Amino acid sequence: NFYKLGHYLLNLFDFFEILEDAASDGKSIDIDWKYRKNDTSMMEAGEDFEEDMEESNFQLVEIES
Repeated sequence: NFYKLGHYLLNLFDFFEILEDAASDGKSIDIDWKYRKNDTSMMEAGEDFEEDMEESNFQLVEIES
């Protein structure tokens, strides 16, 4: 259900904003966004988050299904 996915991603955005603020304050923040090899939706969501994470170390990590 797209609505549920959108709501879930919105909550993650809020959480990542808190992490990004902490990184801006000098804390070391590492995020590994793991997505299944064939899950393009989660890969693209990770790419969107990665664009907004300027202070945190954000990595996209492809995993096997």
